[in-house]
Amino acid sequence: MCDGCGPKASLQDVLEALNAGACVGRIQLLGQHFGDSGSEELANALRASIERGTCKTHSIYLMNNDIKDSGLIAILQALKGNKTVTSLNFNGNKVGNDGARALADYVRVEPTIQNVYLMNNPVGNDGIDALSSAKQDIPTVQLFF
Repeated sequence: MCDGCGPKASLQDVLEALNAGACVGRIQLLGQHFGDSGSEELANALRASIERGTCKTHSIYLMNNDIKDSGLIAILQALKGNKTVTSLNFNGNKVGNDGARALADYVRVEPTIQNVYLMNNPVGNDGIDALSSAKQDIPTVQLFF
């Protein structure tokens, strides 16, 4: 079990745990700067874990990892239909309007999401508008941007 995939875990540790079918409750990767390529790898491992039915991840914290729109979108696509993730944190990355819009759309269709963090990203007015609209549409979700 790798519920301790916390602040000292590397992306490789998390990938190995997910690919081995371990129950990864919390993914916490801080300041590792793996960018979109690492996000794509994580998305693939999460998708496989979901398809196997072994994904029990409830929280994904990916702060300060140089994740851009395509990396965030890849993770959101991998998580579609997941019934366990309640918290997503992408603070301090490089997410712009496209990623913010994708996150707003994701929040609208995924009922388990409770908390979403997208602070300190270069989101423009279009992305802020999309997130604000999602926040109004789904008042039970805590959206911080």
